Amino acid sequence: MTQVLWIGLGGAVGAMLRHGIAHWSNTSHSLVIGGISWPTGTLLVNMLGCLAAGLLMGWAFTRNMIDHHLLLIVTAGFLGAFTTFSAFAVDSLRLFDQAGLGVVIGYVVVQNLICLGVAFLGWWLMHSVV
Repeated sequence: MTQVLWIGLGGAVGAMLRHGIAHWSNTSHSLVIGGISWPTGTLLVNMLGCLAAGLLMGWAFTRNMIDHHLLLIVTAGFLGAFTTFSAFAVDSLRLFDQAGLGVVIGYVVVQNLICLGVAFLGWWLMHSVV
């Protein structure tokens, strides 16, 4: 139970930091292309979270010096709330370490197709039904 509370605390910090960075980026570094304001905050947060996840997982895999509980708190808690894209990256890195590039490519394709597909389905249902 204590571990779950630590993951929750890490998640709270990650979510607040995500909001702060995204808000700062979207308001002070707005990128407008073709009259549309791009969500630069989301891109920045995803890039930072994935860099942190890659550094952390690289350290954990090559040196085996990070405590499993700490790794879980930082990846599932902090980074998971900071950017779920980093959780996707961590899962992909684990698959790569265990099964190789072919499995990772399949995982990435399936994740993107299914998730974007169901997001579109939900959007379409709400626009069609409501």
